[in-house]
Amino acid sequence: MLNIGIAGLGLIGGSIAKALAGKSGIESVRALSRNEDALRAALSQGVIQRGSADDFSVFSGCDAVFICVPVSRIYDYAKNVARHCGGVITDAGSTKGAIMRRFDGSGMRFIGGHPMAGSERSGYFASSAALFENAVYVFCPQRDTKQEDLKLLLDLASLMGAIPVVMDADEHDMATAAVSHVPHIEAGALCLLASGAGESAKRLAAGGFRDITRIASGSPQMWTDIVLNSSEPICAVLDKHIRALRGIRDAIIKKDADYINKFFTDAKDYRDSLPLRTKGAVPGHPQLLLEVPDKPGVLRDVTAILGDAGLNIKDLSIQNIREYEGGTLRITLQDSECAAKALSLLSAAGYDCKEA
Repeated sequence: MLNIGIAGLGLIGGSIAKALAGKSGIESVRALSRNEDALRAALSQGVIQRGSADDFSVFSGCDAVFICVPVSRIYDYAKNVARHCGGVITDAGSTKGAIMRRFDGSGMRFIGGHPMAGSERSGYFASSAALFENAVYVFCPQRDTKQEDLKLLLDLASLMGAIPVVMDADEHDMATAAVSHVPHIEAGALCLLASGAGESAKRLAAGGFRDITRIASGSPQMWTDIVLNSSEPICAVLDKHIRALRGIRDAIIKKDADYINKFFTDAKDYRDSLPLRTKGAVPGHPQLLLEVPDKPGVLRDVTAILGDAGLNIKDLSIQNIREYEGGTLRITLQDSECAAKALSLLSAAGYDCKEA
């Protein structure tokens, strides 16, 4: 039976606690958090069995401790944990190279970790036991990491419902810069671009713009910390991105239709090749597109089909409205399992439905 520790009961730490609580092989989950409301809630819900606001001895006897605090504080937290616990220590930071280098020669049983899942919301009360289901969970071992230590973390990630992957720290940082960090920067830049275009842009900004900039609603403090601690790979990817933007800009000026067509074709081919049922670095929810006729009661019928099956609709929008012809419903579901079930039910009811 394993005793698990979690330092930081925010979105990630809270979700790890909830995902492991009560699972076979887990004797106890313990937590340290400065947020006393989160501690009280986790204790009263039975998510954790012991908790403290500032006493690291709560982790005494733990087999593994997950450090879920801002990147700049991970090393100091790990040192404090190691004073009371001889178990495996891992973190949940989205940058790995700089962190791993700090642990070189430290003697700690540290393995870098990054659960590739999240939400625009933050804090314990936004956490969910299902957050890591089908999400990639990256682990970056040190050169002298023992295989049994790595296996313990891989097994715990699987127990959470995640897909564990072992990766070199620098390889991880370049990949996450491309698929997570720079996209967050780009989403912020697009929002600032639109904000400078006046009220007209705000009135015209609809579902599509909100979709591609949704991640700009993340915590500014957290993303400042991430960017500053992963500046080298982020700047390398930003340079490539800027070159790509200059290339398409020059092609537009020259009216180079072949270049422009290839730009969009290559982008579409890559986007279409991405797996539909695996969560990635950028948080999101699966969506369905449903063609509906223009007649009373259609919306009620669709929501009743999903509601009767116990499927929760996270968001619903109506687009492409054509009078007398109908339009398209964009339905956002909780997770890929719900989306697959909804697709089956709506298709069986005769609706033209597909994944977005």
